[in-house]
Amino acid sequence: MSNVGVSKRTNAWVLGIGATILLAAFLVRLIGIDGRWMWFDELLSASYITHDIPQTLLANLRFDVHPPLYYLQLNLWSMFGDSDLWLMLNSVLWSVLAVALLMWRVRRLYDLQTAWIAGVLLAFASAALFYGDQVRMYAFLMVVMLWAWIAMDDWLKADRNGRFPWKVSLNVIASQTAVVYSHSAGIVMISGCVLYGAVELLRAGDLRTRIYWLVSEACVGVLSLYALALAAFRTTTHPVAPGIDDFINTWRFLAAGELGPQAIGVVMGFVLLGALVWLGVTQRDKRVGILTLVFAPLLASGVVSYVKPIWLDRIFVPVVPFLCLYVALFGASLLKTKRITAIAIAASVAALWVGVGTWGQAVRHKGDGYKPAAAYVREIAKPGDTVLVDGDFSYWCFMWYFAGRHWGYPQEAIIILPKWQALADKVGPDIAHLLGFNEQKRNVDVGGVNALMWDREAPVAINTHTVLAVRGKAAEPLNLPGFTLADTHAEHDLLVETWRKAVAP
Repeated sequence: MSNVGVSKRTNAWVLGIGATILLAAFLVRLIGIDGRWMWFDELLSASYITHDIPQTLLANLRFDVHPPLYYLQLNLWSMFGDSDLWLMLNSVLWSVLAVALLMWRVRRLYDLQTAWIAGVLLAFASAALFYGDQVRMYAFLMVVMLWAWIAMDDWLKADRNGRFPWKVSLNVIASQTAVVYSHSAGIVMISGCVLYGAVELLRAGDLRTRIYWLVSEACVGVLSLYALALAAFRTTTHPVAPGIDDFINTWRFLAAGELGPQAIGVVMGFVLLGALVWLGVTQRDKRVGILTLVFAPLLASGVVSYVKPIWLDRIFVPVVPFLCLYVALFGASLLKTKRITAIAIAASVAALWVGVGTWGQAVRHKGDGYKPAAAYVREIAKPGDTVLVDGDFSYWCFMWYFAGRHWGYPQEAIIILPKWQALADKVGPDIAHLLGFNEQKRNVDVGGVNALMWDREAPVAINTHTVLAVRGKAAEPLNLPGFTLADTHAEHDLLVETWRKAVAP
């Protein structure tokens, strides 16, 4: 038998196993996807891309704490469809691409066996699966973070010959800047890659190489100024300054996803931590990667959060590929011993990892009340009725399902805050109109039904017999003068209230 024939069969076998892992990653992300729909944050993502790219940029500038890169690619994706399934598939494919990219790089750095193990681990990683179909930037960020790591590793290994390494430096600059422009915490997300490069250069780099590295990172800093300013001046209420409990809960989430708060999360958290500690103790060359790529972003986020809170479990999803890498190295090292006990440990960890990921995906639910609430209102609303939605962001979310993608422009259906009104007054009416600062289009006619955005601070007269009011369960009750509450219908965390015009005595 010729060596050529053996080589072809080997390559076919290798490609077949890789393709099988990617197919498994794709299929497990489709489990239950047809029974899910978008929740509040996802519907905001969808609202920003309702029209063309300039409108996406404008809506992002006006309303979001995150920079626009993710929304721009989602806008392009939405040109071919806007169903829940189609938009979720965008994240599914980014998530699968992360698996492929990790396997490709690990094979080049280590070996084929480790690459396959890493691919399987990321394919079934609970935290990656949890965000694998969400119309948010986290699956996209896994790919961009892997790109940043690969670019940094290529930079460290480049043959410079005394010259500035332009090609690999541009790759470092582009990849890190892409991370920063994908999430408000992007600068913290890339901290691991930056520290990875810094530590390696301190160990083995000469002065000229260190200067070149500083120049490259300085370029990233300059290009990131807008994103940093946006993150610094925009605020959200849900991030926290973490305590010990937050660190533990986040670690359990990274280990077991939605099942993290349960007992299985504790077990998985200990297994994950044990594998990393064992690898770092027994293989010194892996310590830098573990400390920088895995733990540095958590520590950096914790420190930053005491200046400006940014801590949320989900901002660490881009760390998951690196967790899978080092757990794969742990598993591969056990397999290489060829000891029954070691192999049994590796197989048990892998089976537990895959089982928890698959089970979590099977029982996971996604979507709050906007889709069923819109369906209920469509069922009972009659021409001439008014649908009143409490608040501007909720109005966008409801209208996505009630009227469709092109219901209107978010920047025109908005409760203008005083600071925006002051800015509109300063720039003048023409520019304010161009930017949508001074627009208040509260009404959309949907098949003869008037869908109205409700501002509690500036209510308007309603001339109709029936009002269908949509509000959150936790919101203050509505007061509609001249109307009486006739019925209340609950959909998840939303209420649909039917109000009838009061009959004069």
